[in-house]
Amino acid sequence: MIPHLRRRGIPGILQRLLLTLDSPHLVVRQAARRALSEFSFARFVGTFDMLDDDARKTTAAIVKKIDQHTVPLLREELQAQAHSRRLRGLKIVQAMAVAPLVEETLIEMLGDEEDAVRAGAAGALAACPSPAVRAALEEAAQDRSPAVRGAATSSLKALTT
Repeated sequence: MIPHLRRRGIPGILQRLLLTLDSPHLVVRQAARRALSEFSFARFVGTFDMLDDDARKTTAAIVKKIDQHTVPLLREELQAQAHSRRLRGLKIVQAMAVAPLVEETLIEMLGDEEDAVRAGAAGALAACPSPAVRAALEEAAQDRSPAVRGAATSSLKALTT
């Protein structure tokens, strides 16, 4: 029934379908994911730069619920060769509020060759209160780049409050 509802374009159906993603029944959740398949991580990444902050957060929350490959694909984005993709990946981490799920990758990014990537990773780690993160941020607070030092210091302060 779920796929038929979506195709009919019933007003308010998107919100109702989003509610079915939390169903206790696996078959209902799977049907909802199929009906909402346009909310994929790949499509989100492709349109991310065109979205404003509110749309990014709203869409990110939906994609996170629908596309079960989001976290592995996000790790790929964070480890991409192109620094522009890594920077976009860091913005996506914050929009999706998934920093704890990619904590290890973010810690690795503190050793990136690009100052902006290191600073972005340090900023994203403010959402990860683990001992490993604290240690990595303390080290990053000694970075040669003032931007990285500042981001690491800010994240450490955020973790202590």
